[in-house]
Amino acid sequence: MENNYRDMMDAVKAPEGLRMEVRNMSEQERTKKTRPLPVRVALAAACICALLATAAIAAETLGFDFVKIFNKEEAEETDLDYMVDGSGVKHIPLSALSQEAQALKEQYEDRDDGYVCTVELAFDSWEEAEEYLGYEIMDNPVLARGTYGSVSLLSKEGDERSANCWIKVIFGDDGEITYIQVFSRMNLSASPNGYMVEATLYMRAIEDRPKDPTVAYKYPDDSHVEGTEDYLTPDGLETVIVNIERGDRGGEYNAHFFLRGIQFRVGTYYPAEEQEAALTELKQVLDAFE
Repeated sequence: MENNYRDMMDAVKAPEGLRMEVRNMSEQERTKKTRPLPVRVALAAACICALLATAAIAAETLGFDFVKIFNKEEAEETDLDYMVDGSGVKHIPLSALSQEAQALKEQYEDRDDGYVCTVELAFDSWEEAEEYLGYEIMDNPVLARGTYGSVSLLSKEGDERSANCWIKVIFGDDGEITYIQVFSRMNLSASPNGYMVEATLYMRAIEDRPKDPTVAYKYPDDSHVEGTEDYLTPDGLETVIVNIERGDRGGEYNAHFFLRGIQFRVGTYYPAEEQEAALTELKQVLDAFE
């Protein structure tokens, strides 16, 4: 049974403002230098119970509707599997980033290679990528204890490049930075499941497109959305977990959420016999986001 799969998720820039990007991942793992775990304040048992009870009630009554599922057989106007709207996005000014990151605009704003210009920067760790941007994106002590699996990208010339963490800077046709993605593959030592962690920082709204960015996902014909689950973490983070089944090959879970205005996707593959365990572990990872 295969324990690793290739990431088949597409995100493209379409007239409606949808994006699909093909990400190809290699399975080579690299040891990560972890940063010290943050000190946590111990809570009384009664407070924890009250918090969990509140979370359970909220999950039942709120209903997180920022993910829209498509039934391809019924919705002939689209071949998408699902979309995630940008209702939780907060636009981050370029001035909030480091001087080095701001200088990218001047360096690449005059490039003309189509509708948009994409700049890809490789790093050895997520921490180095954050240091380059001068912006804290996430803090997750569970993922921090894991190791990296390298992610491979293809250049326009067909050359393959691999790195532990990537920053992708997307320019609009007016030379302004539209959004920045940071993504990496992380593996936990106690589990064969790897996690593709992707964070998207939107730098501005675009007048002739929807104010809230929308990301669309499409899968091969032998895959389908089996279902979704609204999940509220103990800290009140609203997530929607989408289950994509791939027949005998197992499937994948993609968790979508917004944290401090940044759009996140945390994806993990599972063999068919490990589906339940994979979902349990994914929720543990989600619970650790701060």
